[in-house]
Amino acid sequence: MRQIIKIAKAELSVLFFSPIAWLVIVIFAFQSYLSFGDTLENMLKDQEVRGILSNVTVDLFTDWGAIYQEMQKYLYLYIPLITMGLMSREYSSGSIKLLHSSPVSSLQIVAGKYLSMMIYSFIMIAVIIPPAIFAVYSIPDVDIVFILSGMLGLYLLLCAYSSIGLFMSSLTSYQVVAAVSTLAMLAVLNKVGELGQDTYFLRDITYWLALNGRAEQFISGLICSEDCLYFLLVVLLFLAFTVLQLSHAKMKGAVLTKIGRYVGVVGIVIVLGYISSRPMLVKYYDGTRTKANTLTENSQEIIEKLDGGLKITTYVNMADDNYWIGIPRFINRDLENFAQYIRFKPEIETEYVYYYDEPYRNASYGKPGVSSAEERARQTCDIFDMNFDNLLTPEEICEQIDLKAEDNSFVRLVERENGQKTFLRMFDDMSKHPGEREISAAFKRLVMKLPKVAFLQGNGERNINKVGDRDYRDFTISKTSRSALVNQGFDVLKMSPDTLTEIPADIKIVVIADLTSPLSDKGFGVVKKYVDRGGNLVIAVEPNHREYFKPLLDLFGVSILPGIMVHPTENFATSLTQAKVTTLAFDLSYVFGTALMRGVVTMPNAAGLDFELDNEYEVIPIAATRKEGSWNEMETTNFIEDTVSINKKIGEQERIIPLALALEREVSKRKQHVVILGDADCMSNGEINKKRKKLRASNFFFTMGIFEWLSDGEMPVDVRRDSAPDDHFTIELSDLDFWRILLLWCLPSMLAALGIFIRIRRQRR
Repeated sequence: MRQIIKIAKAELSVLFFSPIAWLVIVIFAFQSYLSFGDTLENMLKDQEVRGILSNVTVDLFTDWGAIYQEMQKYLYLYIPLITMGLMSREYSSGSIKLLHSSPVSSLQIVAGKYLSMMIYSFIMIAVIIPPAIFAVYSIPDVDIVFILSGMLGLYLLLCAYSSIGLFMSSLTSYQVVAAVSTLAMLAVLNKVGELGQDTYFLRDITYWLALNGRAEQFISGLICSEDCLYFLLVVLLFLAFTVLQLSHAKMKGAVLTKIGRYVGVVGIVIVLGYISSRPMLVKYYDGTRTKANTLTENSQEIIEKLDGGLKITTYVNMADDNYWIGIPRFINRDLENFAQYIRFKPEIETEYVYYYDEPYRNASYGKPGVSSAEERARQTCDIFDMNFDNLLTPEEICEQIDLKAEDNSFVRLVERENGQKTFLRMFDDMSKHPGEREISAAFKRLVMKLPKVAFLQGNGERNINKVGDRDYRDFTISKTSRSALVNQGFDVLKMSPDTLTEIPADIKIVVIADLTSPLSDKGFGVVKKYVDRGGNLVIAVEPNHREYFKPLLDLFGVSILPGIMVHPTENFATSLTQAKVTTLAFDLSYVFGTALMRGVVTMPNAAGLDFELDNEYEVIPIAATRKEGSWNEMETTNFIEDTVSINKKIGEQERIIPLALALEREVSKRKQHVVILGDADCMSNGEINKKRKKLRASNFFFTMGIFEWLSDGEMPVDVRRDSAPDDHFTIELSDLDFWRILLLWCLPSMLAALGIFIRIRRQRR
């Protein structure tokens, strides 16, 4: 050990008496502080505008263009300049012969030189200390562990780079060649993860070997044993290569024997790497204060109930638009979507099945000469070097599973050992992949009975199968809509009360939306029996059909006000009411808070609601008009041609009028929940999807809040996290110039001055 320390001291002495080491540190510090200053400026400006921020520590260090991201991006450029002379200098000066003739072993030489690089790398990473001190000074409740996790990841990355540079330096006496070779090797290791991804037995090996992005989890605050061992094994691999290179230079032997030793070292590292990457052996530590890299407690509880095996089979239709997500070369990237779940259930198995069939959602292929699923599949197989003959034909896939109900689209089947199964779908939005809420909802479906929602039909109610503006398909059964009830854990069905003696006991929620004809006596009796036993209910009325709803609303002591709600504005229809979610709604569902934050609830042609104060139900207004600007119009009926004005003589008055009510009572020791809406359109395809300029609508969140409350909080899965307490800086934008000068100019200048001082002092000696 003494010899190793001596070699390290000698190497550091040579290193710091040369200008290159100081120049690298100064440039690296300047570049890092420049990124830090730019990020800080943007955040301070944002604070001036918004008044409060969120996750300040995370954004300051890891946001796009922030210090950690920039350091990770450019570190590989600096290390070759430092490592290029570690061994090349010994060869060119001839001192390597003295080292070989001395009682110092090749292992000690390599260990000593690498120890010097570990120390130098630590000094480089210490550049982060001033920004970290600034964060402690200026951010209340700063997340120190998160900052340290990023520093650890970058340090390990530097150590890996250094071991590679040391080995490349041992191959040549020319320092420039060593530097270029190091850059080339780093480029190879960054790209090796893309090689062999189409080949099953090579896919995991090359993906594991890739150096690119290995520090990303550390930077995000997650310390993973697999990544730690990866860096350790990479370091040991190239240090072992260097020792072998030095040893082979002192001895004669067959070339095959020397090659065999290198292959043996590689084999040992790959085996150890494979073992260390097995999900059941990987350990994690989430250093973020909000545990942002870990499943929420609700999701973890669901996973705990999933005893036994679990298999996720991905069906890839090579004629579907989403085929590229599951092709062999992207499988490892695709599996990262389930990494957090595999962390808690490592026995999850995955399989990919490739087939072709007519995709119902994109039957128009868009390319000349391509008019069938087979032609499209052949084309995509040719592009990605896949064997078309390995695809299952439409007949073969139908024998295995019927995917027509899933539109023959890219879909996953999740199934347990006991035979329970459910689909996990892709969505037509920018994210495409299901998130934690959707995945947990699918898993929850396998371990418990989820709420069933029945939409009554037979009296002109809104249809859940149609895609028209007035209908309800998008938020109920649309399989490509992330927000649809079926993708958030609900079972949705239709039923006619006239065909029943009573509503089945397993129905959790009944929806009656816009009766265009009155319920029959039998139908009304079925609904009343359901209400009497404490069933949860949604009643969505329309002013033109108010008389059909009166018998139902009388059960709850609620009545519909005469007339139609109006809200005259410059840009929108007079009868388009912009309802506000009330603060009283927050106690019912957390989703209502999101709806209020996102904007208003648009209700075209809505009816105001009134209720009895001495009702057996507790009545809570959850959406209402504003105090000013809205009133109940009882004279005008043509809102396009006629001018609307308030007539106080007939009782029209600007005031707060409830447009949505939540009612609650206790029945058979459980809470019965009822929601009455003065507008059936607010949940329609047209309103949920409509984009109006200068108007932010939150109809989707409002609707989801209703069903979250009606399901007693069962669905959708609550994946909220506690807000991070570091939500502001104590400094202001006016203080930025001082910190820029200190970090960007003073500290790098001090480092440069120290380097010049040491060099001059040595020259004088």
